[in-house]
Amino acid sequence: MSGPAAKHCVSLDEVATADLSKGRDAFLRKPLGRTAGGQQLGASWYRLAPGERSWPAHSHAVNEEALFILNGSGQLRLGESWLPIKAQDYVALPANKALPHQLHNDGDVALEYLCVSTMQPVDVTFYPDTATLRVFVGSAPGGDAALRVHDQTYPQSLEREP
Repeated sequence: MSGPAAKHCVSLDEVATADLSKGRDAFLRKPLGRTAGGQQLGASWYRLAPGERSWPAHSHAVNEEALFILNGSGQLRLGESWLPIKAQDYVALPANKALPHQLHNDGDVALEYLCVSTMQPVDVTFYPDTATLRVFVGSAPGGDAALRVHDQTYPQSLEREP
């Protein structure tokens, strides 16, 4: 491809793979949306090896996410429930503190999926397993960290009841 429009079209095999493994969370990511020049909508390809899980269970106050399973199968934690997922499944994850989510590959082949999200520059991400929250200002979670003016984790005990 060539010309000005070509910068907005990327091929999965041309996007650098980031290994985001940390502790019990182990996965690969290719940031498609940002690489193609996306601004309001993010999209990333993810790969979980058998036995691995994605990000720690979390939910968002502002940004909405969606998953489309490309290959493999596994379990989706959604709130307090675990649901089976498989290739060709689509999952909507609206911004909602009460619906933390996380993927676990309990199959014997790689679980590959596309995650699409809104990219609002101010968001709060809640982590129920550690009773913490993370505040992002300037760039959404998954966005360009260099644009952030605030990125801090706090205990959820700082939340005020209405």
